[in-house]
Amino acid sequence: MITCGTAVEGYEVAARTRWRLLSRLCRFPVLLACTLAYLVFLVFPRTIADPDLGWHMKNAAYLLQHHQFVRRDLFSFTTAGDPWIDHEWLAELPFYAGWKIAGARGIWLVALTLVETSLLGIFVLAYQQSRNAKAAFLVSLPAILLASVSFGPRTLLFGWICLIVEMIILTRFQNETDATWLLPPLFMLWVNLHGSWLIGIVLLVTFLLCGLLEGQWGQIEAQAWNIAQRKKLVIASLLSMVALFANPYGWRLVALTLPAENVPHMAL
Repeated sequence: MITCGTAVEGYEVAARTRWRLLSRLCRFPVLLACTLAYLVFLVFPRTIADPDLGWHMKNAAYLLQHHQFVRRDLFSFTTAGDPWIDHEWLAELPFYAGWKIAGARGIWLVALTLVETSLLGIFVLAYQQSRNAKAAFLVSLPAILLASVSFGPRTLLFGWICLIVEMIILTRFQNETDATWLLPPLFMLWVNLHGSWLIGIVLLVTFLLCGLLEGQWGQIEAQAWNIAQRKKLVIASLLSMVALFANPYGWRLVALTLPAENVPHMAL
């Protein structure tokens, strides 16, 4: 039998729980993040016009209908049948799913979600570095303007998110919170999403090499990694490079993004 005192106590516990949740949601950094998300929503275009969208949608439709990856040029007139690599196949699927679920509005919602995630990721990264919500917000505002040139249903947006996740992982490592084990699976996804994975590899190697120096040059100060940190970064870097080959085209997809001539026309 439930007594009146037990019921009152349960009500008070529930009320305190709701109050703690509301307090967390109303914290200043959270409010600034919500404001940033609203500003992104206001400036985001209301159309899905993009010259590459139709090609991406046809690639995704072919993959799902035939259960095989595109390996020949299927849609061009002058180069029909030539060897081809769909190096952004994984990024095309969410846009195609949005189309199948809600038509043009679905594609728009997928693009908006990706842009919101990217800009909020910049806010989180800036706050992680400065521990100042106002400074992070002010840094994120010009990021909206700089990024607006690529607003729309573009596979590039997945590359943005992967790059921001990588930077957050490296920043946490610099602050003695190790999450480098996430880097190999991140690059495994990244190589199938967008060719910007090469920027991520360059950033990772640069981050590792900079930690080999120690000294002070005016306002610039460098502190070298200890042996354990170097070992973790080297292992994470090597595994990340190996993870790049976990794709349906093997080394050919990796070579496609590298600066080489005529790589897209290699025999498959």
